[in-house]
Amino acid sequence: MGLWLCDPATRPAVARLRARGKPAGIIACALANRANRIAFAMVRDQVAYDPDRWSS
Repeated sequence: MGLWLCDPATRPAVARLRARGKPAGIIACALANRANRIAFAMVRDQVAYDPDRWSS
């Protein structure tokens, strides 16, 4: 939920999901999955979080 509210890089993803008519619970799960993938990539590559890299 923190990503949804605070991270500007996730706002386009939320907007796309809302435009497709997804309910809030599905959006929250999608963002949790996204956060998990980002965290794994950060640990794997040993890099700091860069919002520009993860905006899509």
